[in-house]
Amino acid sequence: RRRDAILQAVTFASEQFLKSPAWPTTIQEVLSRLGKASQVSRVYIVQENAAPNGPSTHSLRYEWTAPGFPPQLYNSLWQDLSLSQKGLGRWEERLRKGEIIKGDIKNLPESERGLLASLGVCSVLIVPITAGNTRWGFIGFDQAGHERDWASIEIDSLKTAASLMGAAFHRVNTESELIKLTGALNQTADSVAITDKNGVIEYVNPAFEALTGYTQQEALGQNLRILNSKKHPASFFQELWRTISEGRVFRAEFTNCRKDGSLYCQSETITPIRDAAGRVTHFISTGRDATEKRRAEVRLR
Repeated sequence: RRRDAILQAVTFASEQFLKSPAWPTTIQEVLSRLGKASQVSRVYIVQENAAPNGPSTHSLRYEWTAPGFPPQLYNSLWQDLSLSQKGLGRWEERLRKGEIIKGDIKNLPESERGLLASLGVCSVLIVPITAGNTRWGFIGFDQAGHERDWASIEIDSLKTAASLMGAAFHRVNTESELIKLTGALNQTADSVAITDKNGVIEYVNPAFEALTGYTQQEALGQNLRILNSKKHPASFFQELWRTISEGRVFRAEFTNCRKDGSLYCQSETITPIRDAAGRVTHFISTGRDATEKRRAEVRLR
């Protein structure tokens, strides 16, 4: 019965984390359901704080507690916590390897008992959370009042819950990075266009719109050939495609054609973008108007 309740709680977590963009507003309900289903005293999520020049620390981010169990969310002891300094260096090593930690407190090494025993915890289960390829932290389940033997099916289900959380945290990180990247591209003075591997435009920035006369709405879905001025021989484009298809960067001065038919010179760099498997999936074209530079060179001849 407890196993079925845990599976129902994991299903609810899946719906919240993978379907709802506002999952942070429901995480307390997710932890509550996991805690009640697994019949523990406390469920909590701890995030690893990576330190570039030293050992990482861990901070308590979310928590659910059963009635009568003391909450720790606002306890400074659980913020910027060094596991090794608290005698939990073994935990740190296991979490680094993606391994769980479980057992009765009395059977843990003496150095590991203090933090949880002071709260009256008798048994513990710690499951690592990974966001993408990065260690994010862990989710913990504390049992107070009596010892607890964790069944394999329960552990597997709670591992699934941790995986769902990791996917949600990774999505948030990715979306945050994407927002910052898009903001930077939108503000750069260089013209930027991102295409798929066939040259179909998927993104242009405001500088591209100003330089070419094509709005973003007009450009998206078009092939970058809309800028072709027919001033370059076929061999020029054959060399371009051969270079970027092989994953190498192509640099040249282009004579392009604006939407209104006028010509302009652009110093352009086309860079292949690879996926995790190393396959070229997109190209990013960056450039700057070099028309005046070209005219000055002609006048000096």
